[in-house]
Amino acid sequence: MSERKVQDAVRDQLVAAAVREHQALARPRRRRRRWQVAGVLVLAGFGVAAGAQGTGLLSEGRPLDRPFPGVLDDARVRAVDGPRLTATVPDPGSRYPFGVGVFTSRTGLDCVLAGQALGDKLGLLRDGRFHPYGPEVPGVCVDLERIPKHLDLLQLGGKTLVYGLTAPGRTPPAAMLYEGRRYEPTLGRGGSFLFVIDARVDINRLREASSPAASNG
Repeated sequence: MSERKVQDAVRDQLVAAAVREHQALARPRRRRRRWQVAGVLVLAGFGVAAGAQGTGLLSEGRPLDRPFPGVLDDARVRAVDGPRLTATVPDPGSRYPFGVGVFTSRTGLDCVLAGQALGDKLGLLRDGRFHPYGPEVPGVCVDLERIPKHLDLLQLGGKTLVYGLTAPGRTPPAAMLYEGRRYEPTLGRGGSFLFVIDARVDINRLREASSPAASNG
């Protein structure tokens, strides 16, 4: 059911409740019974709204085709039908997990994008609502035949999403070390991966666990 239909249903039930309440005031002998009916209808109306909110019907905003103005805004790295969600990581502080998705750009590049997820959609929270990425959203794109592994960062609140792609048949990324903590990757389809780091990362202090710099501190 669309957001407009849910809102219309709630409105109609509230109007019906108001009519019954008015009738009850006009006929005192039946007032108690009418109040009960009106109360059921009002509660049912709010129940429909609450249920729709719980399933995300009222929480989804307009798609984002240009979520990062001035960044990733090259037509060569745009999707044709949006990213496909490939992996998620729960966010304890939100009903929306973090996610990573992949797509092939209109120029044939392998692309990856991170954000938050709702159902099978990848997007971002804006003004308290989930906005899915649009069909022509740009991403971080590479030619995996030339560059077999690539990663990028996305800051969301006080966390950093480290995400990227590895070429088919290549070794998945190693664990990451940051500020003395070890972070394991979540692997997704299409060679995608995602780390969620509980800090705003200084890229110069991020290390692979197997790198010489990590062993030297």
